[in-house]
Amino acid sequence: MTSDTCTYLIRGKRQCIREAAEGGSTCQFHCKDELARQKVIRDKRREQIVESGQARRRVDVLELLKKMKKIECDLAPVANGVCFMKEAGVLFDTMCTQQKTVWQKAKRSWHQPQIESLAKHISSLGILSKDTILLELGAGKGLLGAIIGKLNACNVVVLDKREGGMGGCGDNDGSCGIKRVHADLSDTPLHEVTGGKGSVIVAKHFCGDATDLALRSLKNPDASIKAALVAPCCHPKTAFEKYSGKDYLSDQGFDSNDFEALLVLMEISRERTQHKHQSYGKKVFNLDKVPYEELYRIGRLARRIVEEGRVQYLKQSWRRVRVVEYVPHTVTPDNLFLLAENTENCTPMLMISGAPTQYSGSGVILHLTSRALSDLPMRTVEYLLEKRDRGHLAIDMVWTADMRLDRVVADGCSTEVVVLHTDTPFRLLQELKKDSLLERVVDKVFPFTNTSATLREALNKEIVTDKLNRVYAYPKALEQEAVVLLGETAPLHTTKFTCVANVFEWSLETGAAPTYLSSSCCVHEWNPREWPCLGSTTPAPRTVARMHELMDRMKVHINVGTTVTLVTTKGADYTSLIEYFSDIGVKVAVTYAHVSATSVSLTPVSRAECLIVLLDNPKEDVLRVLQALPRDPCTVVCSLKICPPAKRNNPSAVKTAHAKIASELHSVVQKLEVLHLLCDRDNERTITCFSGEA
Repeated sequence: MTSDTCTYLIRGKRQCIREAAEGGSTCQFHCKDELARQKVIRDKRREQIVESGQARRRVDVLELLKKMKKIECDLAPVANGVCFMKEAGVLFDTMCTQQKTVWQKAKRSWHQPQIESLAKHISSLGILSKDTILLELGAGKGLLGAIIGKLNACNVVVLDKREGGMGGCGDNDGSCGIKRVHADLSDTPLHEVTGGKGSVIVAKHFCGDATDLALRSLKNPDASIKAALVAPCCHPKTAFEKYSGKDYLSDQGFDSNDFEALLVLMEISRERTQHKHQSYGKKVFNLDKVPYEELYRIGRLARRIVEEGRVQYLKQSWRRVRVVEYVPHTVTPDNLFLLAENTENCTPMLMISGAPTQYSGSGVILHLTSRALSDLPMRTVEYLLEKRDRGHLAIDMVWTADMRLDRVVADGCSTEVVVLHTDTPFRLLQELKKDSLLERVVDKVFPFTNTSATLREALNKEIVTDKLNRVYAYPKALEQEAVVLLGETAPLHTTKFTCVANVFEWSLETGAAPTYLSSSCCVHEWNPREWPCLGSTTPAPRTVARMHELMDRMKVHINVGTTVTLVTTKGADYTSLIEYFSDIGVKVAVTYAHVSATSVSLTPVSRAECLIVLLDNPKEDVLRVLQALPRDPCTVVCSLKICPPAKRNNPSAVKTAHAKIASELHSVVQKLEVLHLLCDRDNERTITCFSGEA
């Protein structure tokens, strides 16, 4: 970054690369006045949502539900298109590593499954080739378009109304056939952008009114446009007067107030805890007496009705239009896309075993030690995706799933689990057992190969009648139910078993009947008592595990014979970390930082090939320590763990504090990333920065 670059950190993680305004430290989009204006707009929008809900209280909400129920009978089923594409995941990892920090990587557990599924669907159309064009609308950095372009060896045009490439993937890269167009979609005919060549249009998470703007540009398409895939999001930003399906809803008896109510119901369905559903429903609709599952179902129906209006709009000029569910709703509530085709033959819908509406296939379920409100499941998915894309783990896909079972919570279990898809679950278990980081966060593991509608059916499949068995089940109460079903004469034993029957009660969709995922194996293949977290091994100290993860995931290689200087404060105990480095042949010298109210003094800092700073101080102390360090070009990495004690129990305040720290650290380092490692606690962040050659 140059000295005249904007210092604002987008989402507290990625520095804006626009030029700073003259006489200021930020660009025109991130100056104090502009940020204040944007906050006023957001607050006004929230007030409008509440006001619309208050207006609905004066009307019988049951009338709205009757209209929704009437439409529901006529809606075509949502096509089940949950799928993955490992090749797209590898490209995602490569591009995120090579380019400047991209926000998709910061939320990898959400965005990578979506990108893989969308890439698979676009590729399966069979339209793209070296003579055709993929046009990505609202492309931002153009990551999705770049990935699909490389997979299909086609030309890619990314269109966005924002100026500059913003450090995007393949900006105007002629060798890769990627071209960036700066234009506003509202006054840019698509056939002019594609030059009349055969093309496919794609838009991922086109927010609010932008989706309807895209659909209007696709009405009466040029003959060269063969297909379009649009994934809407941010529905509350959609205005009724700009909504493309307005005529359809009006014909069904919905007015603008009804439309606003549908958007609010959609927001209710996005909340992931029962408490939030009840409070929001009570505030807006007086629906606090409605059961939790019913509120969720109503919200999902509202989403489907809004998308149906858009479908009917497109059907006026396209041969086929479908609504497709492309990832589970636990990845993102905005998990539907619209697929419009003008080709002669209908493309068969892609599916994998593991779709949320009918679970089957094989894999491994990880039950985490964290409670449901923690973001540990998301971080675990990011970690596993990273290992899979770098060839270190043989899995097809991994995502979180939210178990909506009251007795799961009563059992003291987390309601969120991590699901890994693989054809060889027992082989995968042996790989997972070797991972020292997973030891710290996973307390139960469930391999599965079969699906059953009832517990009795699952037990009949898995119990080996001529050997002693143990039923290993989730939730725990299921084991007692299994004993009752099998009877006293069943070949069961809790310690002297030779076979294991694994049974997992699965209820991904709210209000849906549970499905039972199961598998059976001999004790030599898998013994649940041997999982490391159950006491057979002692996890490494957290400081060691954290440093090991940091170096591994950030690809910071400290070779044998390297000299490392560890900078910390007096009294901090990093004995285990020093022993860890010594064991791998790395020389460590410790330098203590003495911080007073007015000055910072350091014990002599010897010349080192790698400098590691581990501080737990307020941000002012951290900045002063960094400024006092020698500006040696050999300095490689500086890792900070900062969690202000006064704000330790306030995640939002902690995030804001880290964003401010990171913003100020840009004055003394060249490259910086704010990470939430697997070994970090909920309110901790690891700030990694490079002040020399990485």
